[in-house]
Amino acid sequence: MVGCAIWWPAAGQPVLRDVQPACWPAWLLAQLKPPTPPPPSRCIIPDDRRLQQLLHRVATAHEGERNSLTFWVACRFAEMVETDLVGESDALALIVEAAMLAGLPRVEAIAAARSGLRAGARS
Repeated sequence: MVGCAIWWPAAGQPVLRDVQPACWPAWLLAQLKPPTPPPPSRCIIPDDRRLQQLLHRVATAHEGERNSLTFWVACRFAEMVETDLVGESDALALIVEAAMLAGLPRVEAIAAARSGLRAGARS
């Protein structure tokens, strides 16, 4: 439903009857209110530097901590995947590449990254 109100004096026209205008219906006044803003997101959007820091931490991991760090970083990336900050396939590729730079075999890197992405998505 569309409606409008014309205020003739604003268009330079004379006022024929100088009386109090009728009250506007409540449903019309409600449409004049601005929409309620959405609630703030609970997710803190990381910048590119933070992503690079996470990947660098995996890439420089020492033997004995590579799998656990790959898993942990994948959990952090899963949070970003859920909020559409990064695609899942991109996240997997970035994490696997960083884990392989640290010395993890490709199969282990993929397994740890996938496991972390799944676990992070469930939390």
